[in-house]
Amino acid sequence: MDRSRLSRVYLGIRIWRAPASVLDVAEQDKGQRRARPLWMFNQGFLVAVSNPKALIFFAAFLPQFMAPGVLYPVQLAVFGGTFVVVEIVYELLLAVMAQRIAPWLTRHGRWFNRAAGVTFVGIGAALTTASR
Repeated sequence: MDRSRLSRVYLGIRIWRAPASVLDVAEQDKGQRRARPLWMFNQGFLVAVSNPKALIFFAAFLPQFMAPGVLYPVQLAVFGGTFVVVEIVYELLLAVMAQRIAPWLTRHGRWFNRAAGVTFVGIGAALTTASR
């Protein structure tokens, strides 16, 4: 049996048994100073730019869309700019949705953990019984 399949079952059981996470922003702000937005942006930018997986992805994915006869720096700027805009919109949407569901997760976190645990156990069980 594949270890990755069993690990999903194990993770599902761990999530099921985990206590609900409680995030109290007001309590965190008392003892810590807030991070500055520009500093957080710079940190995120440095992590994203230095990510070798992203560089390999772009090196493998973008050339198939390059048009011969058009300057490559222009194409790269268009493709890169499109990716940046889509990524910013996506990340902002995730942040807004996370902010909106945070109160619900505070109230119903235990049930959320159980649903996620059942999902992981189910996926692990399905993968374990699946044949190639």
